Amino acid sequence: MPRYFFHVLGGADNIYDKVGAELADNDAALALAPDVAKLLISDTIHDGTVLDLTCFLEVCDAAGETIGILPIRPLIMTMIKQLS
Repeated sequence: MPRYFFHVLGGADNIYDKVGAELADNDAALALAPDVAKLLISDTIHDGTVLDLTCFLEVCDAAGETIGILPIRPLIMTMIKQLS
């Protein structure tokens, strides 16, 4: 199975996924991206780190080609609405 990587970019510090995940195809990687982003948001909040709303999640294949970009801000807004 192909390996995909989920990088957090565009903020003060870029975070590069060095491990990745083996997934069936591009569609599976893109489907997993919102869950990965939500996990990263939760971890950031629990760590007490300031969350940069301008950052985004970049999904790349093993060759380093970008297959999708997911802005973080809309996900945070959805998470807040779900808590209300």
